[in-house]
Amino acid sequence: MSTDIVAGADRAGIFSAVRHRRFRPLWTASILSGVAYMTALTARGWVAFDLHHHSSTVGLVVFASFLPSLIITPFAGVFADRFDRRTMLLALNAIGLFSSLGLAWFAWAGGQEAWPLVAFSFIHGASRSSSTPAEQAMLSSLVPERDLLNAVSLLQGNVNGARLVGPLLAAPLLHVGGGAGAFLVAAALSALAIWQIGVLGEVPHQRSGSDHNPLAQFAQGVRYAIHARSWLR
Repeated sequence: MSTDIVAGADRAGIFSAVRHRRFRPLWTASILSGVAYMTALTARGWVAFDLHHHSSTVGLVVFASFLPSLIITPFAGVFADRFDRRTMLLALNAIGLFSSLGLAWFAWAGGQEAWPLVAFSFIHGASRSSSTPAEQAMLSSLVPERDLLNAVSLLQGNVNGARLVGPLLAAPLLHVGGGAGAFLVAAALSALAIWQIGVLGEVPHQRSGSDHNPLAQFAQGVRYAIHARSWLR
C-alpha cells in the first residue's frame, strides 16, 4: 500500500500544475497551438518541395519559419511585460489561424510562386515563437510558486510533444487538396486554442516596464541574463 501512495504522489508531482483550474486552459491552448504549428510546418515543407522539386525551396520555407525565433522572440518578452498577455495570446493565435487559412488557400489554388509560401511561413513562425514568452509570463498569475517550475516544464514538454504529433497528423492529409487539408486542420486547432484562451478569462499582471523604453528594457534583460550566466558558473 505504501508503494501505491508514493507512486500516486509522484504522478501528482509530475502534473501538479494541472490541478490548478486556471492553468489548464492555458496548457490546453499551448498544446493545440503547438500541434497546429507543427502540422502546418510539415505541410509547408511538403508543398514547398512540390513547387519546384528542389530542396532549396524547402530550406527557404523552413528558414522563414524559424527565423522569427531569432529576431522576434527576444522582444516578445518585452511586449508581454508591457501589454495584456491574454489579449496578446489571442492576437497571436488569430494570426496563426489566418496564416493557416492563407496557406490552405495557396495550396488549394495550386500556386506556383514560392514567395507567398515564404511570407506565410514567416508570419506563422512569428506568431508561434512570440506566443511562448507570453504563455510563460502568465504562469505566476495562474499557479502558486510551489508549482511554478512544474508549469514551466509542462509548457516546454508541449514543444516536444507537438514535434511528434504534428507530423503524424499532417501525413495522411498531405494529398488532400495539395496539402490544404493539413492546413485546414491546423487552422481548426488554432481556433480551438483561441477558444481555450477565451475560457481562461482575465489574467491580471503588473506592467513593470510600461514606463521604460522597450529597447532599454530589452538591453536590461540581456545584461541580467549575462550576469546570471556568469554567476551560475
